[in-house]
Amino acid sequence: MDKITFHVFCAVRSFLLIAVAVFLIINICVANAHAVWSTDPTVNNAISTAAGSQNSPTIVTDNSGGAIITWTDQRNGDYDIYAQRVDANGNVLWTADGIPISTAANSQASPTIVSDGNGGAIITWYDYRSGVNINSDIYAQRIDANGNVLWTADGVAISTAANHQVSPTIVTDGSGGAVITWMDVRSGSSWDIYAQRIDANGNVLWTIDGVAISTAARDQYRPTIVTDGNGGAIITWQDYRNVNINSDIYAQRIDANGNVLWTLDGVAISTAANNQQYPNIITDGSGGAIITWTDNRRSSYYDIYAQRIDATGNVLWIADGVAISTAAGVQYQPTIVTDGSGGAIITWWDLRNDINYPDIYAQRIDATGNVLWTADGVPISTAAGYQYSPTIVTDGSGGAIITWHDYRSGNYDIYAQRINANGNVLWTADGVPISTAAGYQYSPTIVTDGSGGAIITWHDYRSGNYDIYAQRINANGNVLWTTDGVAISTAANNQEWSTIVADGSGGAIITWQDFRSSNYDIYSQRVSGSGTFTSTLSVSVNGNGSVGSSPAGINCPGDCSEAYALGTSVTLTAAPNSGWGFYGWEGACTGTGACTFNMTVDTSVTANFKQTWFEESDPTITYTGTWSTSACSSCSGGAMKSTSQTGAKADFSFNGTGVRWIASKTSKSGKAKVYIDGVYIATVDLYSKTSKYQVVVFERTGLSPGNHTLTIENPGKRVSINIDAFEVIP
Repeated sequence: MDKITFHVFCAVRSFLLIAVAVFLIINICVANAHAVWSTDPTVNNAISTAAGSQNSPTIVTDNSGGAIITWTDQRNGDYDIYAQRVDANGNVLWTADGIPISTAANSQASPTIVSDGNGGAIITWYDYRSGVNINSDIYAQRIDANGNVLWTADGVAISTAANHQVSPTIVTDGSGGAVITWMDVRSGSSWDIYAQRIDANGNVLWTIDGVAISTAARDQYRPTIVTDGNGGAIITWQDYRNVNINSDIYAQRIDANGNVLWTLDGVAISTAANNQQYPNIITDGSGGAIITWTDNRRSSYYDIYAQRIDATGNVLWIADGVAISTAAGVQYQPTIVTDGSGGAIITWWDLRNDINYPDIYAQRIDATGNVLWTADGVPISTAAGYQYSPTIVTDGSGGAIITWHDYRSGNYDIYAQRINANGNVLWTADGVPISTAAGYQYSPTIVTDGSGGAIITWHDYRSGNYDIYAQRINANGNVLWTTDGVAISTAANNQEWSTIVADGSGGAIITWQDFRSSNYDIYSQRVSGSGTFTSTLSVSVNGNGSVGSSPAGINCPGDCSEAYALGTSVTLTAAPNSGWGFYGWEGACTGTGACTFNMTVDTSVTANFKQTWFEESDPTITYTGTWSTSACSSCSGGAMKSTSQTGAKADFSFNGTGVRWIASKTSKSGKAKVYIDGVYIATVDLYSKTSKYQVVVFERTGLSPGNHTLTIENPGKRVSINIDAFEVIP
C-alpha cells in the first residue's frame, strides 16, 4: 500500500488496539455517598464497566486532588468518547460509567485531555461521524467540574476539512481554552500539520478548519505541542520535506490570535543527514522551547540531539542541534524534563556497551546549550541484561528521577535512579529496585511526590495475569511502601497500561485498562503518600471551638481533613472557646461526649458550638425603659447596665436547658422580678451591705432543650437593679 493509505490504516487501527491507561483513584460505587478507595486489590474503584470495551484512558488533574479521565468506549457498538471525574476521596462525581462526550455516528477515537483551569477539562479526538474510511475529523468538547458538557452536543468541530485529520494533541491556552494540533491530509497527497484554538465558550478562534503550521512538500508527522506562555503554542514534528525517505525536525510558533510567527512551514530544528525522528518538547520557561530527538546523521548509529528555540524563532544552539550523546551503537527515544533553570535533563536507552542489551543514560544541558555532565551522558544503569523504556520526572531541586524496566535478573523488573543537578547519581549503583517480584514488570510511568521523591506505577505479571502495582521512593532512595510495590489491582484477567498523576498530597491516582470482565473497562485507585489505601475523615466546626483527634491528624479549624488507614479507630474531642459551649455532634456521631468510630468509609463529622456567655451589651438582650451603662472594673467585660425606672425590663432570648443571671449586689440595689417564657419564677434581692461583683443571682436548670426568654423586671420606685451578663447552660 502507498504511504498515505498505510498511515490512514495505522490511524484507524490504533484506536481499536488497547492503549495507554492513566492514573487516578476512584470510588467503588457511585451510589455510595461516602465512597472510599478500595482496600481490596481484586476490586479497586471502577471508572466504567459499561457494556463493550473501554480503553485508551488519559487523565488530567482536577486541581483539587482528584482527576478527570477520558477514554474510548464501545458500549454503543461504535467507539465513542466518555469521561468521568473522581475526587480526592475516591468519590465518582458524575453519572455512573461516565458522561458521554461524543456519541456521534460511527467511531470517535484517541482522546487527549487538558485541564481548563477551573476544575473541568477540554477533550479532543479524531472522529468518523462523516463516514468510516471516508473522512476523519477533529472535534473537541469541554466539561465542567460538575459533569456538564458545555459546548455543542457531540463536540465542536475543530477541523472537518477534506480527507483525514488524525492524532490530535492539546495544550492549555491559559485562559480556559486550548490549542490543538494534528496530522492532516486534506491536500490528498501528503500529511501536513495544522492547529486551531478554541476558547472557554467553545468558539473556534482561528481560520475555519485550522491554521496551517506546515504544508511543506511530502509528509509531516507526529506533532507534539507545548504552551508558549502567552495563549499560543510551539509545535514540533518529524518532517520529510527534504528527502522522501529521510526525516528532519521542524518547529513553529503560533500566537494567541492564530498568527504563525516564524518562518513559513516552520523553523528547521535539525536537517542533518539521514533521519531525525521522535521529537519531544518542553517549555524553556521564557516563551521558547527545548526539543530533543533521535538522530541518525551518522548513518548506522542513532544518537540523541537537542535544540533550543527562543520566542522569536531563533535557534539558539549549534546548527542542527547539540549532541547529547554520540556514543557508539544506538541511543534511542529520548524523554525530557525541565531542570528548573531554563535547561533540561534528557534520558534515553542506549546500546553503546552491547548491541543486544540496552542501558539507561542521561544528560543535562543548560539554557545556553552547554552539556553539563560527562560526555555522552551519565550512566543511570549499565547492569547486566536489558534496561529499557525510561521515563523521567523532576526532583524539584534541579535534578531528576528516572525509572525503567530492567532484565538484569532474567525477568523484567522495575528500577529507578535519582541524579542531582551536578550529574551525580545519588542512589544505589545501577538503580534502586522498585519491584523484583516473580514474573514480569513492564512499562513504568512516574510522577513526583512533591517531596523530592516519586511514585511509580507499572503493569505486573507476577500472578500470571497482568496486574497494576505502584511504589513510592523518597528523596534518599528508600522504598517507602510494601516490598515489590503496593497491589493496585490483582483482579482476574489482565490489567495493563497504567498511568499516574500526583494527587497534590504526596500520593497519586493511578488508572488503567482492565480485562477482568472479559471486556476492557476503566478502573483507578488512589494510594496515599504512606502507601496505604485510606478513607478520609472530614470535620467541620460551627461556632467558636476546636476539634482534635487521636490518633493525631485533625486539628480543626486549621487541619480539618485527614486520610486514615482503613480500620483505624479515631476519637474526636470537642473544646469550646471561652464564652462558648459544645452543643453536640452531627454526622458520624451524636451527643456531646467524645466521638469514636472506625474508619471504614469516608466520614464527615460536624461539631456545633454556641455562644454561652453574653455581656450586658449583647444584641440578643432587648431593653425596655431607661437603662444606663456604667464602667465597672470588677464587672465582666468592664461594664454593667442598670435602671431605677419602675417597669423597666430586659428580655434575654437564648437556646439551652438553663440560664444564669450575673449581677452586682450593692447597698443601693433593690429587688427584681424574674420571668421565664412570660411565667413569673422568682423575686431576686440584689441588696448587699458590701458590694459584690459577678454574682450568680439567679439560676434555672432543667428547661426543655430549645428557645426560651428570660425577663428581668424592676418592680419598685427609685430602686436600682443591674445586669452584668447572662450565661446559657447547653
